[in-house]
Amino acid sequence: MLKTADLQMATDVEFLLEADGTFLPAGLFLPFQGMVGTDNQGRGAGMMHTAEVRTRPLTSVKQIVSDMGAALQEFATQVLAHGPDIIFLAGHFHHGQPIGGHVHFSSLSFSDWKRTCGGIKLLHMLASQFSHQYDDPEQITQRAARRYFAPTWEEAIRIKDGMFDVEHYHWEFRQWGSFLVSPVYAYATIGLSKAVIINTLDGKLDALWKVAKDDTWSTENLAEALQSLPVKTEDIRDLPEAFMLLDRTKQEMSARWNADFVELW
Repeated sequence: MLKTADLQMATDVEFLLEADGTFLPAGLFLPFQGMVGTDNQGRGAGMMHTAEVRTRPLTSVKQIVSDMGAALQEFATQVLAHGPDIIFLAGHFHHGQPIGGHVHFSSLSFSDWKRTCGGIKLLHMLASQFSHQYDDPEQITQRAARRYFAPTWEEAIRIKDGMFDVEHYHWEFRQWGSFLVSPVYAYATIGLSKAVIINTLDGKLDALWKVAKDDTWSTENLAEALQSLPVKTEDIRDLPEAFMLLDRTKQEMSARWNADFVELW
């Protein structure tokens, strides 16, 4: 059975490049492989030119966000050398293309995998509420129209190979938008994912279920529910502060859904 300390996470988060209002294929600057690379090579027109940041498997949310920032800064330096007016776009939808952020989990045996299904359903509900609270509503609508915003929790997950060891189940949760909008937004997204899955395995989720079933999003109720979880790593204990910061900067961040995000990293 999985121990809490053994749960590893990784991410692949998509973003787009733009200059003077025109979409730039990421393949102009990136290879397919690498920590920052192009996504969906060989698929439909334009999709192979989406960029993404891929982090290594880790147990710490803080380290994942730190690695993400370091990779983005290095890549941005290279790209902006080609043109200082190039901007980086995150969120849900730009230039006719849906984008998102995937959170990967591993170190799950088959018995652990079966036990997480209820938690995945809860995470799907919380992710939808989170997006409608903080994200650009027009982008959500456009992404949903492309079936890239999963209507059910079963459609929000995918079993995958290659990132982790082959003896354990590796799956990704695909409901989030591109959470590169800001480091705090990324931390809240990945941290909430971790809090749900760890406590599905080792604890109880009654308080979070109550939040998810409430029609009105309340950061105070979410913070109280997070504090009541039986399993709280350091990065989970810091989550309430991250959500409160999102609330305080919500008006400022609303402009970031259609603007350059990389300067915040």
